[in-house]
Amino acid sequence: MSFTFGDNEAWIHAISAGESSQSSAEITEIGNILSTFIKHTMEVDSDGFDRTWNKIADAALGSNMLSVLSERLHSDAFFRFGRFLLTEAEKVQQLPASLRISIHHYLNFFRQSSFLSKIYNQKRWEPLILSLIRVSGFTVGALFRQRLSQYARKPLFNIIHPHTVTAYTWEESAQRITAYQNGLRALLHNCAPRGKVAFLMVNSLEMALLDLACLTGGMVNIMIAANSVPQHIEYILNQTRAPILLAADDKQLAKIKSIKTKLPYLEQVVLARGSSIEPWVITLDEMLRLGANGTADTSDTAFQTPHTDLPATIMYTSGTTGDPKGIMFSHTNLVYKRFCRAMALPAIGAADRFLAYLPLFHTFGRFLEMLGSIFWGAEYCFMENPALETMLDNMRRVQPTVFIS
Repeated sequence: MSFTFGDNEAWIHAISAGESSQSSAEITEIGNILSTFIKHTMEVDSDGFDRTWNKIADAALGSNMLSVLSERLHSDAFFRFGRFLLTEAEKVQQLPASLRISIHHYLNFFRQSSFLSKIYNQKRWEPLILSLIRVSGFTVGALFRQRLSQYARKPLFNIIHPHTVTAYTWEESAQRITAYQNGLRALLHNCAPRGKVAFLMVNSLEMALLDLACLTGGMVNIMIAANSVPQHIEYILNQTRAPILLAADDKQLAKIKSIKTKLPYLEQVVLARGSSIEPWVITLDEMLRLGANGTADTSDTAFQTPHTDLPATIMYTSGTTGDPKGIMFSHTNLVYKRFCRAMALPAIGAADRFLAYLPLFHTFGRFLEMLGSIFWGAEYCFMENPALETMLDNMRRVQPTVFIS
C-alpha cells in the first residue's frame, strides 16, 4: 500500500493498525509523511494542525508505533516543531485545550528511547522541554494520565510475596488512586490548610498509591522519614500545620501519641495497618468509606490542578544536623527532572523493571525509582524486605533490569 501526504485518514489509520501490519517500506513511508506534515505545518499552513497532529499522536499512542515513528523523526525538524508549538502557545493568554494536548503529545514523542538515543548530550533540548512543560501545565497528574492511556493493562506495581507475585495494572492502580483521593478530600473538607497531608509511612503499595493520589490530585504531601524521632515529627507537623497524617502502623502511631498534646494543628491520623480507640485515629478502610459515601467534593477549587511552579510536595531531611529542613518541590521540578533523567539515560524505557530498595521518603527512591517508573512506563516491584538473602531471592524471581542504591 502507498500513502500520500494529502490522504490523512489513510496513513493515520495505518498508524493505528500498528507496526506488525506494515512492511518496513510502508513504515518508512509513514515516517516520511509525518516529517512532511511537520514541515508543512511550520512553513505553509498552521491552521488546524493541532487536530491532525493530535489524531496522529492518539493513533500512535494506541498502537506500538510511538517508538517506531519517534526513531524516524528528523531531530532538527522536530526541534523546530517544538519551538513552533511554544511560539503558538505564547501567542495566547488562555491556552486552548487542543494546543495543550498537542504539546503533551510532543513531549511523549520526545521521551521515547528511540529518539533520545539520537539526541544524546544535545543541550539545546533542555530549555525547550522546560518551557513546554510550563506553558502547557504538564503536571505530575497530566503525566500520569498520559501514561495511563498508553499502558492501561500493563503491570505498574508488583508485590512480591513469599511464594507469589501480585501485579497491579495501570488501570487497577488508577482506580485505587482515585479512591484514595476521594477519601483524603473528604477528610480535608473542613480542615485548614485544606490541601496538606503528612506521611509517616514505610515502603508499601499503599504508600505509593497515596503519594500518587496527592501528587495527581492537587494535594501537597509532606514526607517525613519513617525513622524520625518524636521530637522531629513534632517540629515538622507544627511547621507545616498539616491537619492530616498518614501513619504506617502502630509503631508510628505510638510516636504520635507521645507528642499529641503538642500538635495543635493535627486533626486526624489515618492508620494504614492496625487499629486504635483514639477518636482522632481512623483506619485506611474508614477513610475509603468516607470517600465512597460522597463526602468528598470533587469540584472543590482547592483541589484543582495547580500551576506547574506551585509546590507539589515537601520532603524533610533526617535532622542529623539540627532541626529537619523541608525542601519544596514544584510540579516543574518533578516533571522536568524526569525528562532530564531520560535524556541522560536514554536506554531506560517501558520494558524495564525496577526493584524498590530505597525508601519512598528518600528523594532518590521516590523520584528516580517510583516516579521514574511512572515516567518510563516501567514496572516497580516491592521486595518482601531488604534482608540480603530475601533481596537476592526476589531478584531471581522478578529479574529486575534496574536496581538503585
